[in-house]
Amino acid sequence: MGELIPGILIVSFLGLAGLAVVLGVYCGVSILASLMAKNILSRCSVKRIALLGSAFLPMFSVLLFLLVLSAALEPDFRGPEIIGIAIVGLVAAFSVIIGWPVGYFVTRRVIADRSQP
Repeated sequence: MGELIPGILIVSFLGLAGLAVVLGVYCGVSILASLMAKNILSRCSVKRIALLGSAFLPMFSVLLFLLVLSAALEPDFRGPEIIGIAIVGLVAAFSVIIGWPVGYFVTRRVIADRSQP
């Protein structure tokens, strides 16, 4: 029982570190997309530009999930495809439920700080 506790702590730490890396990627892509949108749409508000920039990855993952569902329409549908659809569905759900709000919040803060004189 005593050997199990350090293993659980290590796995928990690695899981949180992985989550931090994924959210960092989401925020980085959101900031980059928002800065490009700000150059194109210079008269838009900070909130609108942050919303446009942070929506890029979640909408892409939902579109990818819908494209993966087209594999279910084929007659030779097997077990590995079901696991793939489940994984892509979980990634899409994570990106919409967690990635989009975190990306929006961070992007709005960065764009607001850059737009102040």
